[in-house]
Amino acid sequence: RDMYGKISSVYGFPTPSLIEDTYEYYFISGERIGLPKVSLVSSLHEYRHHMQKHGRLRFEDVEVDARGWSISAFHYALPEDFDSSWSRGLIWYLPPHPGGG
Repeated sequence: RDMYGKISSVYGFPTPSLIEDTYEYYFISGERIGLPKVSLVSSLHEYRHHMQKHGRLRFEDVEVDARGWSISAFHYALPEDFDSSWSRGLIWYLPPHPGGG
């Protein structure tokens, strides 16, 4: 919740609500994010859908856009954790880690 507030203040967006639910989603009209567990990449992915609602979209496909932004944000914020996760094959949609993982 705090992360969403901080990101929202940087971009000038309203802060979406966050609830625990059985699957991951962004409810557009209610500006609500549901997550079944704590996951940085999933929470960033769903937040990107919130950004898309407010006019931020780099790629035409909203899912490609959300995947790319969330993975990039993870890499930028926590590069060592990102590299560790990538080398262990924990980040989908990326090619194999160059170190062989």
